[in-house]
Amino acid sequence: MKWFQYLCTLAKALNHKDDVVNEFLTPGQLVKHPDQSDWGVGQVQSVVGHKITVNFEQAGKVVINGALISLELISQSNR
Repeated sequence: MKWFQYLCTLAKALNHKDDVVNEFLTPGQLVKHPDQSDWGVGQVQSVVGHKITVNFEQAGKVVINGALISLELISQSNR
């Protein structure tokens, strides 16, 4: 458990400015996973702490650790 906490802290420190986007995500917003473009566009279902549940077009419901992954917020026009 301490190892996981260390990795989360390290990821947050290395990626702090991008993590700010995850902090403002709300249900209904459209996002993309930065490393999984084949998942398509996803709609945020819930945000509880760093746990972000997203329903992706091609991958279905996925729970993302927002401390490790910074989702890309998209607008309807960028879709």
